[in-house]
Amino acid sequence: MPASYMPRSTVFSSTLSCLIACAVFMQTSMATRAQTIQPWPDVFVSKPLTTDWLVSGEVIGRSGGDSRTSQLETRVQVGHAFSKAVTVWAGWVHFANYNPSAPNGQEDQAVEQLNWTIGSVGRLHFSTRTRLEQRFVRGTDGTNVRWRQQVRASYPLGSKGAPSAVLWTEPYIALNRTGVQRHTLDQLRTFVGLSIPVSRQVDLEVGYLNQRLYRPTTTIVNNAIPIVFAIRF
Repeated sequence: MPASYMPRSTVFSSTLSCLIACAVFMQTSMATRAQTIQPWPDVFVSKPLTTDWLVSGEVIGRSGGDSRTSQLETRVQVGHAFSKAVTVWAGWVHFANYNPSAPNGQEDQAVEQLNWTIGSVGRLHFSTRTRLEQRFVRGTDGTNVRWRQQVRASYPLGSKGAPSAVLWTEPYIALNRTGVQRHTLDQLRTFVGLSIPVSRQVDLEVGYLNQRLYRPTTTIVNNAIPIVFAIRF
């Protein structure tokens, strides 16, 4: 039976099972310094205020287990849509870091963001997210300025309502040098997975994420499974 005619629950179950199986296989076969796969649950909520203005909130948990830093991120942003393709955001972010072998830490950020839906080539859709962060790390002096550039591609696996395959990559570039930011390429994240429409207002995105943290003397590699619920009111 073609995927476009399968019940949504069947498509959801089969694609999710295949994705998890692939992620487990990748984890067991990769020879890296990363530990076990980390679950990263994420709830993103957005609501329009007027025709052009909207607000969003997000809560992200990142579990590092017994040997890696765990993190709770909360984000609030206000956006203005200049067109269907371009939205500009500004907001505030708070990070609570839980370190297994060091004092816990906190970080706040002022954030400016541009979301741009570039367009399509056939059935392949492209978009970008540009984010500028002013980072204020508790216990350190100065402002850490960082630029993030995500490039995202998605490909629908059936007709309207079917899951889409998703691939994105996002380098983090430090724009100044501080005691916190010592490497120009601060971080690189790469994701492959599925975006699954759950209802008209809810999407689920799940897959495998590889995170590389570049430090002066080492590179830390984390493997994660983001589980993102995007809810639109």
